[in-house]
Amino acid sequence: MASQAGTGNDMSFLPLVHEIIRGMDMESPDVNQKITELKTKFQKCRTMVEEMPGIDCSEEEQKQQIEQLRQQVTTKTDLLKKYKNLCAFECQDHDN
Repeated sequence: MASQAGTGNDMSFLPLVHEIIRGMDMESPDVNQKITELKTKFQKCRTMVEEMPGIDCSEEEQKQQIEQLRQQVTTKTDLLKKYKNLCAFECQDHDN
């Protein structure tokens, strides 16, 4: 979500809600425009949520995916350590 905020997709609602309430108190003609802006923001948020990866998975499926990914990271980390040690050992053999 932090990357979304950096792309100009400001999804903070409170300032707009505050402007709507303040506009209603002052009987401002801009209230309808602000309400439309708020509705548009809600729709953008709905769309963003619907497009999120994994949104169609249950919580249990997401937990399983996370566990599988953690196992992959562990396996790959172990392989990297093994290859680094192997390279260090081979490099020492070639130096002699």
